[in-house]
Amino acid sequence: MTSPLIDSLTAAVRAAPEDRPLRLHLAELLIAQGRSGEAVPHVDVVLASDPTNAHALSLMRTGLGVPEPPAEVVWEVETPTTTLADVEGMQDVKDRLAEVFLDPLRGADGVGLSGKSLPGGILLYGPPNCGKAFIARSLAGDVGASFMSVSLADLRARYTEGSPFSLYSFFEAVRKNAPVVLFLEDVDAISLKHSLTVHDEWTVLNNQLYSAIRFDNNEGVFLLASTDRPWDVSQYLRKPGCFDQSIAILPPDEPARRAILTRYLAKHHVEGIDIDFLVRKTRAYTVADLEELVDCAIHFAMIHSETSGTPQAVAWQHFVTAFKLVKPGAGRWFALARTLVERDNHAGQYDDLATYLKINKQVIDWVVR
Repeated sequence: MTSPLIDSLTAAVRAAPEDRPLRLHLAELLIAQGRSGEAVPHVDVVLASDPTNAHALSLMRTGLGVPEPPAEVVWEVETPTTTLADVEGMQDVKDRLAEVFLDPLRGADGVGLSGKSLPGGILLYGPPNCGKAFIARSLAGDVGASFMSVSLADLRARYTEGSPFSLYSFFEAVRKNAPVVLFLEDVDAISLKHSLTVHDEWTVLNNQLYSAIRFDNNEGVFLLASTDRPWDVSQYLRKPGCFDQSIAILPPDEPARRAILTRYLAKHHVEGIDIDFLVRKTRAYTVADLEELVDCAIHFAMIHSETSGTPQAVAWQHFVTAFKLVKPGAGRWFALARTLVERDNHAGQYDDLATYLKINKQVIDWVVR
Protein backbone atom coordinates (compact mmCIF):
# COMPACT_ATOMS: atom_id res chain seq x y z
CA MET A 1 0.00 0.00 0.00
CA THR A 2 1.53 3.28 -1.12
CA SER A 3 0.90 6.80 0.12
CA PRO A 4 2.08 9.96 -1.64
CA LEU A 5 2.64 11.62 1.74
CA ILE A 6 4.73 8.74 3.07
CA ASP A 7 6.68 8.57 -0.20
CA SER A 8 7.35 12.31 0.05
CA LEU A 9 8.44 12.08 3.69
CA THR A 10 10.69 9.11 2.91
CA ALA A 11 12.45 11.17 0.26
CA ALA A 12 12.75 14.09 2.68
CA VAL A 13 14.33 11.84 5.35
CA ARG A 14 16.87 10.57 2.81
CA ALA A 15 17.75 14.17 2.03
CA ALA A 16 17.98 15.17 5.72
CA PRO A 17 18.88 12.01 7.68
CA GLU A 18 19.74 14.00 10.86
CA ASP A 19 16.24 15.53 11.12
CA ARG A 20 14.89 13.48 14.03
CA PRO A 21 11.38 15.06 14.25
CA LEU A 22 10.89 14.43 10.52
CA ARG A 23 12.02 10.81 10.86
CA LEU A 24 9.70 10.22 13.82
CA HIS A 25 6.79 11.77 11.94
CA LEU A 26 7.42 9.32 9.10
CA ALA A 27 7.59 6.42 11.57
CA GLU A 28 4.31 7.52 13.16
CA LEU A 29 2.54 7.53 9.79
CA LEU A 30 3.98 4.13 8.88
CA ILE A 31 2.71 2.63 12.16
CA ALA A 32 -0.72 4.19 11.58
CA GLN A 33 -0.87 2.39 8.21
CA GLY A 34 0.12 -0.94 9.74
CA ARG A 35 3.67 -0.81 8.38
CA SER A 36 5.45 -1.18 11.73
CA GLY A 37 8.26 -3.24 10.18
CA GLU A 38 9.27 -0.21 8.11
CA ALA A 39 8.78 2.22 11.01
CA VAL A 40 10.98 0.49 13.60
CA PRO A 41 14.32 1.08 11.76
CA HIS A 42 13.58 4.81 11.58
CA VAL A 43 12.83 4.93 15.30
CA ASP A 44 15.97 2.92 15.99
CA VAL A 45 18.06 5.54 14.19
CA VAL A 46 16.66 8.27 16.44
CA LEU A 47 17.22 6.25 19.62
CA ALA A 48 20.81 5.56 18.61
CA SER A 49 21.58 9.27 18.93
CA ASP A 50 18.92 10.19 21.53
CA PRO A 51 18.24 7.13 23.72
CA THR A 52 15.93 8.98 26.14
CA ASN A 53 13.66 10.52 23.49
CA ALA A 54 10.19 9.92 24.97
CA HIS A 55 8.37 10.13 21.62
CA ALA A 56 10.78 7.66 20.03
CA LEU A 57 10.51 5.23 22.95
CA SER A 58 6.72 5.33 22.77
CA LEU A 59 6.76 4.72 19.01
CA MET A 60 9.21 1.84 19.45
CA ARG A 61 6.93 0.17 21.99
CA THR A 62 3.97 0.64 19.66
CA GLY A 63 5.89 -0.61 16.65
CA LEU A 64 7.07 -3.72 18.48
CA GLY A 65 3.68 -4.34 20.09
CA VAL A 66 5.00 -3.76 23.61
CA PRO A 67 2.40 -2.23 25.96
CA GLU A 68 3.10 1.13 27.54
CA PRO A 69 4.47 0.83 31.10
CA PRO A 70 1.96 1.71 33.81
CA ALA A 71 2.05 5.35 34.79
CA GLU A 72 3.83 6.04 38.05
CA VAL A 73 1.32 6.49 40.82
CA VAL A 74 1.45 9.97 42.31
CA TRP A 75 0.16 10.12 45.88
CA GLU A 76 -1.25 13.41 47.11
CA VAL A 77 0.70 14.96 49.98
CA GLU A 78 -0.95 17.73 52.01
CA THR A 79 0.44 20.39 54.30
CA PRO A 80 -2.24 20.65 57.02
CA THR A 81 -3.36 24.08 58.19
CA THR A 82 -5.45 22.81 61.12
CA THR A 83 -4.51 21.48 64.55
CA LEU A 84 -6.45 19.79 67.34
CA ALA A 85 -7.30 23.28 68.61
CA ASP A 86 -9.58 23.54 65.56
CA VAL A 87 -11.50 20.41 66.60
CA GLU A 88 -14.58 21.67 68.43
CA GLY A 89 -15.34 20.02 71.77
CA MET A 90 -14.41 16.32 72.06
CA GLN A 91 -11.97 16.95 74.92
CA ASP A 92 -11.89 13.27 75.93
CA VAL A 93 -10.75 12.35 72.42
CA LYS A 94 -8.12 15.11 72.41
CA ASP A 95 -6.77 13.96 75.77
CA ARG A 96 -6.51 10.38 74.56
CA LEU A 97 -4.77 11.45 71.34
CA ALA A 98 -2.32 13.53 73.36
CA GLU A 99 -1.57 10.52 75.56
CA VAL A 100 -0.92 7.97 72.82
CA PHE A 101 0.24 10.16 69.92
CA LEU A 102 1.30 13.73 70.69
CA ASP A 103 3.08 13.46 74.04
CA PRO A 104 5.42 10.61 72.97
CA LEU A 105 6.52 12.70 69.97
CA ARG A 106 6.93 16.11 71.57
CA GLY A 107 10.20 17.35 72.98
CA ALA A 108 10.85 18.40 76.55
CA ASP A 109 9.58 21.89 75.71
CA GLY A 110 6.21 20.41 74.72
CA VAL A 111 6.45 21.46 71.08
CA GLY A 112 7.94 20.07 67.90
CA LEU A 113 8.95 16.53 67.04
CA SER A 114 11.26 14.84 69.51
CA GLY A 115 10.60 11.16 68.90
CA LYS A 116 11.11 9.97 65.34
CA SER A 117 8.60 7.15 65.34
CA LEU A 118 5.81 5.49 67.25
CA PRO A 119 5.41 1.76 67.83
CA GLY A 120 2.59 0.65 65.56
CA GLY A 121 -0.42 2.75 64.68
CA ILE A 122 -3.72 4.04 66.05
CA LEU A 123 -7.15 2.98 64.81
CA LEU A 124 -9.87 5.65 64.81
CA TYR A 125 -13.28 4.01 64.71
CA GLY A 126 -16.87 5.16 64.91
CA PRO A 127 -19.97 5.94 62.85
CA PRO A 128 -19.58 7.68 59.48
CA ASN A 129 -19.49 11.48 59.37
CA CYS A 130 -18.02 12.05 62.83
CA GLY A 131 -14.75 13.70 61.76
CA LYS A 132 -12.15 10.90 61.75
CA ALA A 133 -10.30 12.31 58.72
CA PHE A 134 -10.44 15.88 60.07
CA ILE A 135 -8.97 14.76 63.38
CA ALA A 136 -6.20 12.80 61.65
CA ARG A 137 -5.32 15.80 59.48
CA SER A 138 -5.31 18.05 62.56
CA LEU A 139 -2.90 15.70 64.35
CA ALA A 140 -0.48 16.10 61.46
CA GLY A 141 -0.80 19.86 61.81
CA ASP A 142 -0.05 19.61 65.52
CA VAL A 143 3.30 17.88 64.97
CA GLY A 144 4.22 19.83 61.83
CA ALA A 145 4.13 16.76 59.59
CA SER A 146 2.85 16.25 56.07
CA PHE A 147 -0.41 14.35 55.62
CA MET A 148 -1.26 11.52 53.24
CA SER A 149 -4.74 10.01 53.14
CA VAL A 150 -5.23 6.77 51.21
CA SER A 151 -8.24 4.50 51.06
CA LEU A 152 -7.48 0.84 51.69
CA ALA A 153 -10.25 0.03 49.22
CA ASP A 154 -8.24 1.82 46.50
CA LEU A 155 -5.06 -0.02 47.46
CA ARG A 156 -6.93 -3.32 47.39
CA ALA A 157 -8.35 -2.49 43.96
CA ARG A 158 -4.84 -1.83 42.62
CA TYR A 159 -3.81 -5.28 43.77
CA THR A 160 -6.84 -7.25 42.60
CA GLU A 161 -6.84 -5.60 39.18
CA GLY A 162 -3.65 -7.51 38.47
CA SER A 163 -1.23 -4.59 38.47
CA PRO A 164 2.24 -5.12 39.91
CA PHE A 165 1.26 -3.01 42.92
CA SER A 166 2.88 -3.77 46.25
CA LEU A 167 2.29 -2.22 49.65
CA TYR A 168 6.05 -2.36 50.18
CA SER A 169 6.62 0.02 47.26
CA PHE A 170 3.77 2.19 48.53
CA PHE A 171 5.39 2.55 51.96
CA GLU A 172 8.68 3.36 50.25
CA ALA A 173 6.93 6.28 48.52
CA VAL A 174 5.41 7.37 51.83
CA ARG A 175 8.79 7.39 53.60
CA LYS A 176 10.11 9.89 51.06
CA ASN A 177 7.69 12.46 52.55
CA ALA A 178 8.71 11.97 56.20
CA PRO A 179 7.85 13.33 58.64
CA VAL A 180 4.36 12.37 57.53
CA VAL A 181 1.10 11.19 59.04
CA LEU A 182 -0.20 8.34 56.89
CA PHE A 183 -3.96 7.97 57.26
CA LEU A 184 -5.26 4.63 55.97
CA GLU A 185 -9.00 4.99 55.49
CA ASP A 186 -11.46 2.08 55.65
CA VAL A 187 -8.88 -0.38 56.94
CA ASP A 188 -11.65 -3.00 57.15
CA ALA A 189 -11.60 -3.15 53.33
CA ILE A 190 -8.97 -5.91 53.44
CA SER A 191 -10.48 -7.83 56.32
CA LEU A 192 -9.32 -11.42 56.65
CA LYS A 193 -12.94 -12.30 57.42
CA HIS A 194 -13.69 -11.59 53.77
CA SER A 195 -10.44 -12.91 52.35
CA LEU A 196 -11.05 -16.43 53.62
CA THR A 197 -14.16 -16.70 51.47
CA VAL A 198 -13.63 -14.31 48.57
CA HIS A 199 -10.09 -13.36 47.46
CA ASP A 200 -6.78 -14.88 48.48
CA GLU A 201 -5.21 -11.59 47.35
CA TRP A 202 -6.78 -9.90 50.37
CA THR A 203 -4.92 -12.28 52.65
CA VAL A 204 -1.69 -11.30 50.90
CA LEU A 205 -2.51 -7.62 51.42
CA ASN A 206 -3.16 -8.23 55.11
CA ASN A 207 0.24 -9.89 55.38
CA GLN A 208 1.95 -7.10 53.45
CA LEU A 209 0.30 -4.38 55.52
CA TYR A 210 1.16 -6.03 58.81
CA SER A 211 4.75 -6.64 57.72
CA ALA A 212 5.20 -3.10 56.36
CA ILE A 213 3.96 -1.59 59.61
CA ARG A 214 5.55 -4.03 62.04
CA PHE A 215 8.97 -4.71 60.57
CA ASP A 216 9.92 -2.03 58.01
CA ASN A 217 11.97 1.01 59.00
CA ASN A 218 9.20 3.60 59.04
CA GLU A 219 11.10 6.32 60.85
CA GLY A 220 9.20 9.58 60.52
CA VAL A 221 6.00 7.84 59.36
CA PHE A 222 3.16 8.12 61.87
CA LEU A 223 0.33 5.70 61.22
CA LEU A 224 -3.36 6.30 61.72
CA ALA A 225 -6.21 4.23 60.31
CA SER A 226 -9.97 4.61 60.28
CA THR A 227 -12.96 2.34 60.02
CA ASP A 228 -16.72 2.65 60.27
CA ARG A 229 -16.84 -1.11 60.86
CA PRO A 230 -14.48 -2.07 63.70
CA TRP A 231 -16.14 -5.49 63.91
CA ASP A 232 -14.79 -6.25 60.41
CA VAL A 233 -11.18 -5.20 61.00
CA SER A 234 -8.90 -8.22 60.88
CA GLN A 235 -7.57 -9.20 64.29
CA TYR A 236 -4.31 -9.82 62.44
CA LEU A 237 -4.00 -6.03 62.10
CA ARG A 238 -4.82 -5.50 65.79
CA LYS A 239 -1.73 -7.36 66.97
CA PRO A 240 0.88 -5.53 69.09
CA GLY A 241 3.02 -3.30 66.92
CA CYS A 242 0.28 -2.84 64.33
CA PHE A 243 -3.02 -1.05 65.06
CA ASP A 244 -3.15 -2.17 68.68
CA GLN A 245 -4.32 1.25 69.96
CA SER A 246 -7.89 2.32 69.20
CA ILE A 247 -9.89 5.48 69.89
CA ALA A 248 -13.63 5.89 69.37
CA ILE A 249 -14.64 8.96 67.34
CA LEU A 250 -18.32 9.21 68.18
CA PRO A 251 -21.06 11.79 67.49
CA PRO A 252 -20.13 15.31 68.67
CA ASP A 253 -20.43 15.93 72.39
CA GLU A 254 -22.35 18.89 73.83
CA PRO A 255 -19.60 21.55 73.42
CA ALA A 256 -18.96 20.36 69.86
CA ARG A 257 -22.67 20.41 68.94
CA ARG A 258 -23.02 23.90 70.37
CA ALA A 259 -20.09 25.16 68.30
CA ILE A 260 -21.26 23.39 65.13
CA LEU A 261 -24.89 24.54 65.41
CA THR A 262 -23.85 28.10 66.30
CA ARG A 263 -21.57 28.22 63.28
CA TYR A 264 -24.26 26.91 60.91
CA LEU A 265 -26.97 29.25 62.24
CA ALA A 266 -24.69 32.31 62.25
CA LYS A 267 -25.03 32.44 58.46
CA HIS A 268 -28.80 33.02 58.66
CA HIS A 269 -31.37 35.30 60.29
CA VAL A 270 -32.57 33.42 63.38
CA GLU A 271 -35.21 34.32 65.97
CA GLY A 272 -36.52 32.60 69.10
CA ILE A 273 -34.21 29.58 69.10
CA ASP A 274 -32.89 28.34 72.44
CA ILE A 275 -29.46 27.05 71.41
CA ASP A 276 -29.01 25.18 74.70
CA PHE A 277 -32.26 23.27 74.18
CA LEU A 278 -31.32 22.57 70.56
CA VAL A 279 -27.96 21.18 71.69
CA ARG A 280 -29.61 18.88 74.25
CA LYS A 281 -32.13 17.65 71.69
CA THR A 282 -29.44 16.64 69.16
CA ARG A 283 -27.57 14.04 71.22
CA ALA A 284 -26.28 11.19 69.02
CA TYR A 285 -26.54 13.37 65.89
CA THR A 286 -23.42 13.14 63.70
CA VAL A 287 -21.86 16.20 62.07
CA ALA A 288 -23.69 15.37 58.83
CA ASP A 289 -26.98 14.93 60.73
CA LEU A 290 -26.60 18.38 62.32
CA GLU A 291 -25.93 20.00 58.97
CA GLU A 292 -28.93 18.27 57.41
CA LEU A 293 -31.15 19.31 60.33
CA VAL A 294 -30.20 22.99 60.01
CA ASP A 295 -30.57 22.89 56.21
CA CYS A 296 -34.02 21.35 56.61
CA ALA A 297 -35.12 24.06 59.08
CA ILE A 298 -33.82 26.75 56.72
CA HIS A 299 -35.74 25.13 53.87
CA PHE A 300 -39.00 25.28 55.84
CA ALA A 301 -38.30 28.93 56.73
CA MET A 302 -37.92 29.69 53.02
CA ILE A 303 -41.21 27.93 52.23
CA HIS A 304 -42.87 29.93 55.03
CA SER A 305 -41.48 33.14 53.51
CA GLU A 306 -42.86 32.27 50.09
CA THR A 307 -46.32 31.35 51.34
CA SER A 308 -46.61 34.37 53.66
CA GLY A 309 -45.19 36.84 51.18
CA THR A 310 -42.80 38.27 53.80
CA PRO A 311 -39.25 37.21 54.76
CA GLN A 312 -39.28 34.84 57.73
CA ALA A 313 -36.44 34.23 60.17
CA VAL A 314 -35.45 30.66 60.97
CA ALA A 315 -37.53 29.94 64.07
CA TRP A 316 -38.16 27.07 66.45
CA GLN A 317 -41.30 26.04 64.57
CA HIS A 318 -39.12 25.27 61.55
CA PHE A 319 -36.88 23.04 63.67
CA VAL A 320 -39.93 21.22 65.06
CA THR A 321 -40.83 20.22 61.51
CA ALA A 322 -37.20 19.44 60.65
CA PHE A 323 -36.86 17.09 63.64
CA LYS A 324 -39.74 15.01 62.26
CA LEU A 325 -37.73 14.35 59.10
CA VAL A 326 -34.11 14.29 60.27
CA LYS A 327 -33.29 11.57 62.78
CA PRO A 328 -29.85 10.45 63.98
CA GLY A 329 -28.35 8.38 61.19
CA ALA A 330 -26.16 6.12 63.31
CA GLY A 331 -28.90 3.87 64.72
CA ARG A 332 -27.82 0.69 62.96
CA TRP A 333 -24.18 1.42 63.79
CA PHE A 334 -24.94 1.66 67.50
CA ALA A 335 -26.96 -1.57 67.38
CA LEU A 336 -23.91 -3.37 66.00
CA ALA A 337 -21.61 -1.50 68.38
CA ARG A 338 -23.50 -2.86 71.38
CA THR A 339 -22.83 -6.38 70.17
CA LEU A 340 -19.17 -5.51 69.60
CA VAL A 341 -18.74 -4.31 73.18
CA GLU A 342 -20.54 -7.34 74.64
CA ARG A 343 -18.59 -9.83 72.51
CA ASP A 344 -15.11 -8.42 71.93
CA ASN A 345 -14.21 -5.99 74.71
CA HIS A 346 -12.43 -8.51 76.92
CA ALA A 347 -9.09 -6.68 76.58
CA GLY A 348 -10.66 -3.26 77.11
CA GLN A 349 -9.94 -2.00 73.60
CA TYR A 350 -13.49 -0.65 73.29
CA ASP A 351 -13.77 0.84 76.79
CA ASP A 352 -14.38 4.36 75.45
CA LEU A 353 -17.27 3.06 73.33
CA ALA A 354 -18.66 1.08 76.27
CA THR A 355 -18.58 4.21 78.44
CA TYR A 356 -20.39 6.24 75.77
CA LEU A 357 -23.10 3.59 75.40
CA LYS A 358 -23.61 3.48 79.16
CA ILE A 359 -23.78 7.25 79.67
CA ASN A 360 -26.07 7.75 76.68
CA LYS A 361 -28.15 4.59 77.13
CA GLN A 362 -31.52 6.34 76.97
CA VAL A 363 -30.84 8.23 73.76
CA ILE A 364 -29.11 5.23 72.17
CA ASP A 365 -32.15 3.08 72.98
CA TRP A 366 -34.25 5.64 71.10
CA VAL A 367 -31.82 5.87 68.17
CA VAL A 368 -31.56 2.09 67.77
CA ARG A 369 -35.34 1.53 67.69
